[in-house]
Amino acid sequence: MRKTFMLVFLALCLVGCPIATAQDGGEVRLFPARVNGKYGYIDATGKLVIEPQFESAENFHEGLVAVRTKGRCGYIDRTGRFAIPPQFSKCWSFSQGLAPVEREGKWGFIDAAGKLVVPLQYEEIQGFSEGLASVEIGGKYGYMDRSGKLVIAPRFDSSYSFCEGLAPVKLKKRFGYIDTEGNVAIEPVFRRAECFSDGLAGVVWGSGEWGFIDKSGNSTISLGFVGPFDFPTTVFMLAFRANKFSEGVAGFPNRDRWGYLDKSGNRVIRPAYMRVRPFTEGLAAVVVKPKKGPGRWGHIDHSGKMVIPPNFSSAEDFSGGLAQVSLEDGSQGYIDMSGKYVWQPTK
Repeated sequence: MRKTFMLVFLALCLVGCPIATAQDGGEVRLFPARVNGKYGYIDATGKLVIEPQFESAENFHEGLVAVRTKGRCGYIDRTGRFAIPPQFSKCWSFSQGLAPVEREGKWGFIDAAGKLVVPLQYEEIQGFSEGLASVEIGGKYGYMDRSGKLVIAPRFDSSYSFCEGLAPVKLKKRFGYIDTEGNVAIEPVFRRAECFSDGLAGVVWGSGEWGFIDKSGNSTISLGFVGPFDFPTTVFMLAFRANKFSEGVAGFPNRDRWGYLDKSGNRVIRPAYMRVRPFTEGLAAVVVKPKKGPGRWGHIDHSGKMVIPPNFSSAEDFSGGLAQVSLEDGSQGYIDMSGKYVWQPTK
């Protein structure tokens, strides 16, 4: 279960993040686009700038992006040239100058020159956040610094990235929070715990009640028992990602529907959607249930107005003025903030 949960967590953080987020300031943003089963990159106008040639492609971070070709993973720069040749089984985005890579079942870190700075010896790792990265050693989890030195001993059943000075960790079947010294800052009493954002974190208490806490562990917003806790892992993680403050609001569940509340707990957008995503660039992707068929994705503004009609089988967050959308046939395209296609859906 831990492996499945972590794979979904990493996929959300490293693959499912806003399409062009974390790209270098001042650089022209590039977006992955698929044509005839191969991936290349377009700019914000929809111009193809790197020809489709890769089996998979992620988002640029710190000037490089992980791509896959002939079953191996490497990194290209913005010209499409391989800066780090494809040689790994798996590789994730760069963060704070280092990227997690895996070969033959073992993980380590490389720098932007492709030099292995942390040996391939760990069963599981996460990217660096606030100078620390979670690692698994002997079935327990701790944290290393950027030199590869283990600075927080592996004693947790699960551990996740630091956000605003605190990280969710699991001890004896419950989640709590530690600080960057490894001290327990908030006792492990939660069934689920989200990273802090704007000073608050979404949690699920042992009773199954949802809500938000501050950095002292005090309950600031209580939602009560608002829905089933035992979601499938993927559904739960997608839901919990929305349960995080962005642009002053966070998604909240009410049984089988989601809405948005502010940091005072005021329900600013009523729970009318099957699923919601965080607000970015003034808009949020939401799922509307039609009279017949599966839910459809569109985008709302902060007033709750549907500004981009729900015409898509999936929709991502806006970043760099574009959002990736998908149709029922599996084709993917990009729309601008008016809902107009900048890149027509392709497979």
